[in-house]
Amino acid sequence: MIGPDNASSRDLPDATGERFGVPTYYWGTAPDGLATRRQLRTQGLRPNGQDIAAQVLRPRPGGREPLAAYLYRIDQAAPKREATPEQLMALAKATREHQLRASERHGIARTDFAAAGSHWEVTSAPGIEVTDGPLPTRPDLDWGLDR
Repeated sequence: MIGPDNASSRDLPDATGERFGVPTYYWGTAPDGLATRRQLRTQGLRPNGQDIAAQVLRPRPGGREPLAAYLYRIDQAAPKREATPEQLMALAKATREHQLRASERHGIARTDFAAAGSHWEVTSAPGIEVTDGPLPTRPDLDWGLDR
């Protein structure tokens, strides 16, 4: 939360940002044109590196720190980037490995899953064939992940 930890409802709203450094509103009363990260995500957007435009606070009883949600300007948001087929394949393989290790912790052997059917196997992603070797690479993209 931006501002003091002991904000109460009498401190709100602070639409000018004088008290907390950014405009601050009651929970659920933010003006149009502002959205949380989650709200941006449902619209297919991301904050795009912009600073926090405002915040909404909901004071809690018992002297606890208020709940805060940071707001970003929708007009400065950018479309979400889509994952590449290679990234999707890497996620599928990592999820599969995570599930297999979890099952082994519960006493189920990996071979039991191979017998369960091919739906447990990571076979392909759009435009990519799976091999037993490392994930396919695209030399035209440098994500800097190998450094």
